[in-house]
Amino acid sequence: MKKIGVIADPHSNLQALEAVLDDMPRVDKIVCAGDLVGYGGQPNEVVETARSREISSVRGNHDHAVLTREVSSFNSYAAKAALWTNEVLTKDNKKYLENLPEEMEFEENKQKIYVVHGSPRRPLMEYIFPGSSNQELVRLTKGVNAPP
Repeated sequence: MKKIGVIADPHSNLQALEAVLDDMPRVDKIVCAGDLVGYGGQPNEVVETARSREISSVRGNHDHAVLTREVSSFNSYAAKAALWTNEVLTKDNKKYLENLPEEMEFEENKQKIYVVHGSPRRPLMEYIFPGSSNQELVRLTKGVNAPP
């Protein structure tokens, strides 16, 4: 049986990403639920780590904001970080982020796995919180093709 490691939101923090990867038990595949960049000071290093470790990732809202420079929904700190990251990110790393899908679906161990950064309805801009009620979860996933 293949083991899959799931990470999310490294936000350009190389030390945190390395700590998580070092602490992660041995897995066959690592999936990132987005936001490789944003906030932290090492966006190129984080993207290069994801690339070199062959981490499959979807695009998060911060990845998207860095590429589009659309930061109107962000707080001032997140907006400044996204605009700065856009300036310092290498051309190759921008291209990598541009090619990240908003959603990813794959099958492992005879199970379908669906990955988004936000919600299935709006992968980039709609959040699902740990305290979401069952009613809210049903609303957020209505129409999503998932196994029962």
